[in-house]
Amino acid sequence: MLLNQSTIPEVTDDYLSQALFERQKSLRLWSNHLQEIPVEVKSPKDGEYLGPPDLVQVYKYLQDPSDTKTESNYLPKNSPLDFLFDLKKKEQMTTHFYTIGIDNSDPNSIVSYLKQIKDAIENGNESELSDVKEGQLWFGSVKKFKVGWIEYVTYDPFKFVDIHVKMYFSGQTSIYYSDMHCDFVDDLKFGKFDISPESKYYTINEEFWINCYMGSIIRLIAHLNGNQFGSENNSIVECKILNPLANDAINNTAEMFILNFKNIFNHGHLTGSPEDRITTTILNNYAIVSFLKIVELSDSYELAFKVVDGIILGCKKGLLKLKLNYLNIKLMYINGRITDALAAIINDINKINDLSKQDKEYCIDYYSELIEMQIEILLELIRTSKDAQLPSLEELKKLAIHFAEIQPQEIQPWILLSKVLIMDGNIDEALVALNNAPLENLKDPFVLLRTGFKSVVESQNIHLPLPTDVVISEITGLSSEEVYGEKDQIDPILRDLPGNNLKTGYAKCYNLLVEMISKVTWDTLLDIRSKIFIMDEEYGPLTVSMEAEETENKQKRICSRWLDSMFMILYKDLKYFNKWQIELMKLTNGEELGQEPDKAIFKGSCFEYELLGNLSLRLNKKAESKFAYQQALSIRFSNIASKNMVPILFEERNELIKKAYSNTLSSETVSKMVDVIDNQIITHLINISVWRHRWYMEFSIFVISSFKKILNLYGGYDKMDIMYAEMREQYNEQVADMVKEQILHHSV
Repeated sequence: MLLNQSTIPEVTDDYLSQALFERQKSLRLWSNHLQEIPVEVKSPKDGEYLGPPDLVQVYKYLQDPSDTKTESNYLPKNSPLDFLFDLKKKEQMTTHFYTIGIDNSDPNSIVSYLKQIKDAIENGNESELSDVKEGQLWFGSVKKFKVGWIEYVTYDPFKFVDIHVKMYFSGQTSIYYSDMHCDFVDDLKFGKFDISPESKYYTINEEFWINCYMGSIIRLIAHLNGNQFGSENNSIVECKILNPLANDAINNTAEMFILNFKNIFNHGHLTGSPEDRITTTILNNYAIVSFLKIVELSDSYELAFKVVDGIILGCKKGLLKLKLNYLNIKLMYINGRITDALAAIINDINKINDLSKQDKEYCIDYYSELIEMQIEILLELIRTSKDAQLPSLEELKKLAIHFAEIQPQEIQPWILLSKVLIMDGNIDEALVALNNAPLENLKDPFVLLRTGFKSVVESQNIHLPLPTDVVISEITGLSSEEVYGEKDQIDPILRDLPGNNLKTGYAKCYNLLVEMISKVTWDTLLDIRSKIFIMDEEYGPLTVSMEAEETENKQKRICSRWLDSMFMILYKDLKYFNKWQIELMKLTNGEELGQEPDKAIFKGSCFEYELLGNLSLRLNKKAESKFAYQQALSIRFSNIASKNMVPILFEERNELIKKAYSNTLSSETVSKMVDVIDNQIITHLINISVWRHRWYMEFSIFVISSFKKILNLYGGYDKMDIMYAEMREQYNEQVADMVKEQILHHSV
């Protein structure tokens, strides 16, 4: 899709080139780990060395009518900055926004993007839905801005430098890089500075461009995967997130990322690792995660296997070659070749077991990854298959215990061990295993950060236009003020439930507690906890009169504070959920609700039903969560409700198919019911896409993966054409074109 001025968020600077100046200052923060004396400010955490999103700084002005000079008067031999400086201006400013997902692998593709921005600001809005055909709609008034220059800045997380591409109104470009040692920083305040023609900062080789491109994609995948509440929302409202799979006007971006993975593989540990991994390794980092995700989204498995084989072939260390087979096994796994992956895992585990003690220690990271994959695959197969050849739960338990013994400092071994024990019905040991998980060492999830780590922008300085190119009025026209206002109108107990804000690692452990109370009652789980743990507040010197209790307590373990807190969070969730269910029953039976403390009647706002749906979902109450989300969506559009409805509907679809196989329902009945569900899923995905477009986000791993799932069920391209025609009829051509270009083409 061509860039449209209504899809560009902008922040006005307090002084000219402010964003560039602050970007250069913050480069010292991103490179903090390189300095002998760290900067005395917030230091980036693991993974945040990936750096900030790309910056776009725009200089625009309104020319004074008394000055008759035009751009045609400019002579190329002169400096474009001098020409702009001499112009009389009625108004001038710099604005900025962030962007991520464009092809920034070479200056030509960046300049192409900058030209689109310039044209969008100067030449009005081509959309049929816009009245602005010339100039820019700027805070309610049409301003005929001219763009003097635009500067694009992208961070290389492997060299720790920023690459700058500056395009002037004349089409001339200036390309340079800056690092934390640059001595021309202060000049940025004035919008111009001089770098010596012989300066090293003009020397930019191909490696810089590849690093910037790879870093940008890794940063984007890490942000979407690490989003705290799974919503893939944008942490920077003025950041335009583009779909890297769709921006291939010059290069095939997915292919380019996969081919160039070999260039950054050895430095992947510099990118950090997901928040539930304590240790970053050459096999477990954001670069690896991004590589696998791009392969999966683009279905480029054949190319990926060739690239991995090339990396292995070029490796001169025998043991490292063995480790690198991890990539092949992961590719098999995500490609659905489960049997092949499991066979390869067992084969490589046997190879490692035959090594010397020293070599085994060198391969411990790979060995651990293999054991983890083996346990996860076997758990899934035991749940879904009746194959008598599968190992018993007792054998799987021994494997999980072994994993926890070799990686006690990590969280995942204890979570997997607890899962196996729960499946085996051994809740006592499962709780002990969970208690050993070192959640106090959890990292924060990676999110995109503004330059200088600013968390907010003054509202009067931010321009957030409503898109006019792709519109569904009930979604695009939602008032953000009214939506935020709902938060102040609901039951504060529901709003402030600590379970609403669980981070990924804690959410995994919470889910295991929920699984436990599906096997035993809540009261029984509390009894088990009392039997095996001494609580933190109980711990301390015991008196002589408590000798019997002391003997008993010596056999107990101290309950981790985080696990104790998790019990309290679950208790509050269960209490509120039960209260809601009782009140719903009263409403259903036509009974009046009592007064205090039961005065809240759940007819509430969309936001209230979102929270109730989320509450039900984390308690694994699928029917209740579906009810709540449907109620939310009956009031207004909700991105959260729509997104969470999709996996619920996919589960319902699977259950219907099972009923057809078991002859519980006729195939004709099932076919009709499945069609209804599929249409509901597609509607949710389209609505989510339009909502994300309204907030300048064109890329969603969740949406592409879900569309891919639907299309694969119907044979790919054939269904895509039918879906496109149905979208045009149900919505409009603009919506259908956006979904086809940004999503469907990358889902088959």
